[in-house]
Amino acid sequence: MSSPTSKNLKIKYEIKRIPIRRGDYVIILRGNQKGKLGKITQCSRRNFFIFVENVIGVKTSNMNYFIQINPSNVLVSKINLTDTRKEKFLKGNCTYSGKFDNKYLDLNALD
Repeated sequence: MSSPTSKNLKIKYEIKRIPIRRGDYVIILRGNQKGKLGKITQCSRRNFFIFVENVIGVKTSNMNYFIQINPSNVLVSKINLTDTRKEKFLKGNCTYSGKFDNKYLDLNALD
């Protein structure tokens, strides 16, 4: 599950989309909760949705619950950098490697 990044993160890490993890801060772009900012509390890879800290609904029995949000509807504004994640971003493993460029160049050269 990945989401688009903010302009600051695009410039800093040279990446457009990033895999979401618990602890990242996101801004909701679409839906009824549009414009809210919050921290990701849970990611469900099985059902493909996330829970954000400040996005809460109320049941008729006055119990609170987290609203499910699709990861494509949020914008990552701040990354939770753990040790393994920091290594990936500092080494540049997340940027486009261009490994398929030679394949397409060879096909074009045959024509």
